Amino acid sequence: MGKFDFRKQLGLAIRAVAATGNQYIQLHVCGTGSEQEMAFFTALAANEGIADRVIFHGKIPNRDVTAMMKNADLFFFTSIMEATSTVVLEAISAGLPVLSFNTCGFGPLVKGFAGETIELSNPNKSVTEFAEKITYLYGNRDVLNKMRESILMNRKELSWDSKARRTVDLYHKILENA
Repeated sequence: MGKFDFRKQLGLAIRAVAATGNQYIQLHVCGTGSEQEMAFFTALAANEGIADRVIFHGKIPNRDVTAMMKNADLFFFTSIMEATSTVVLEAISAGLPVLSFNTCGFGPLVKGFAGETIELSNPNKSVTEFAEKITYLYGNRDVLNKMRESILMNRKELSWDSKARRTVDLYHKILENA
């Protein structure tokens, strides 16, 4: 999702999908970059032998992204630096399990109930660990389904209404104890 800049680490995603060795796993990429970046990632997918399984959608409307999320099995998010990652919350809103690094604030949220995480380490180790998680989840659809059910049951906790209620409750408790 988004721009093809360094912090998104699209190369890790491409390499991890290739490392699964599973010819049925596809990577759908929404977003774009410069012509040079597009050429680089297209060549990387070809060099990894998965050019036919990496689908570059380019920049598409949010409603189309949401529809894709509702039909996907897993949101694979390889970003290593994010100030606010609304796309993770969009995936959760769609009931889509997330696989990401345990970093940038969204890691604990994902690990808590919305999917699986790995620790931020080095690129080769990350590729291996992501590939292992993807392979496991691909072979264990019941785990993915339980994640999806948990997300759908608990996603209301992340809504603005829920957060506002909790904030008001905290203010009431503070005032009661003052």
